[in-house]
Amino acid sequence: MIDADPELAQKTGELYQGAIEGRYKHYDAIYAYKRPADQRIVWLHASGKVVRDDSGKALHMYGVYQDITEAKRAEQEIKASEQRVRETEQFYRSVLELAPDGLMVVDDHGVIELANAQCEHLFGCPRTRLIGQSIEALVPTDRPWRAILEEISEETPVLREMGVNRDLCGLHRDGTPFPVEIGLSALPARNSTGAKVAVSILDISQRKQQENALKQAKARAEEATESSTELVTP
Repeated sequence: MIDADPELAQKTGELYQGAIEGRYKHYDAIYAYKRPADQRIVWLHASGKVVRDDSGKALHMYGVYQDITEAKRAEQEIKASEQRVRETEQFYRSVLELAPDGLMVVDDHGVIELANAQCEHLFGCPRTRLIGQSIEALVPTDRPWRAILEEISEETPVLREMGVNRDLCGLHRDGTPFPVEIGLSALPARNSTGAKVAVSILDISQRKQQENALKQAKARAEEATESSTELVTP
């Protein structure tokens, strides 16, 4: 059911009254009313003019009326759909902002177009400075980022991992390196824009520290075992 708009109805009444009083040469209005027969809301587009005598007194009004109920319903459905899209975009933007990993969108040249709040924390740099610069300055690699991204854009949208079983570091704003793992995934093409790639950045500093601590503990245990063996050797 299409709802009538009280404000629109008031403006329509004012428009008619203005035409009758001679403030307007003609009228053109869109309004809704409820049909007494079935209580259905009907939208009309009305246009016309007031016929006056020589003294300017209004004699009668004539014009045309077009039922635009279906067009109005389609318009409201489009508006509702657009509202749902905006709400969905807002939801996913909130998810992006709350993500524990750094998330970026870069173009096929590696230029950053979008970055979430975690990226600011990881690199110690506000988003206004991250957006527009090359990801190569933040995560240098042994291969040009452009070549890496071209490979991603040519593939189906599957996650590609970087930094697994190898050393890959991000650079904090002050130049301090920190170990990272990178996930890359091609994004669906939109209109005539170039290829885009989603980049997830995971700081694995804590994991590296734990791995190093485990290695050191293992090395100390092996040394202790060797020393104990030497002591009991006849």
